[in-house]
Amino acid sequence: MQPVALTGYASARDLFGAVREAAIEHDRLIRQRQRLESASVRVGGGITTATHGGAHDAMARADALVDFDASTRGRIDGDLALVNESTAVLYGRDNHGGIAVILGSQYADALLWYYCIAASWSTTADALGVGTSTAKRYAHVALETIDSLGIERVIAGGGVAEG
Repeated sequence: MQPVALTGYASARDLFGAVREAAIEHDRLIRQRQRLESASVRVGGGITTATHGGAHDAMARADALVDFDASTRGRIDGDLALVNESTAVLYGRDNHGGIAVILGSQYADALLWYYCIAASWSTTADALGVGTSTAKRYAHVALETIDSLGIERVIAGGGVAEG
């Protein structure tokens, strides 16, 4: 999977908004494929399910899955690439940078849960072991820090006080 450019967004909020949309779309397409795998397929006037029907019915279902995969592969790959690449902003490319090093892992985790996993604020807060307003504050501070320092500097872990 090719890395995607994280620059070109007006702000960190715009970037991570796109990441959240990609995560939601990816999950939607995966659920759609799973429904297609188990859905009834109408073939030759008859109806078959994933577990009943003849060889012709099974081939029609397989063809439908192949068609679905072909039509969605580019979107799925693009969505995954954006989500995966954005985690470098959170944890660095080698897991020794990013917002986790600059502000602390709870700030990176707030962005991970809400934007990359596309969880609700309530679920994000539960995952962090904090209240919803605190989870939102962590995300806000992290996004402001990314905008202040710039994406590449954040990925490298820049901005950490040396002592």
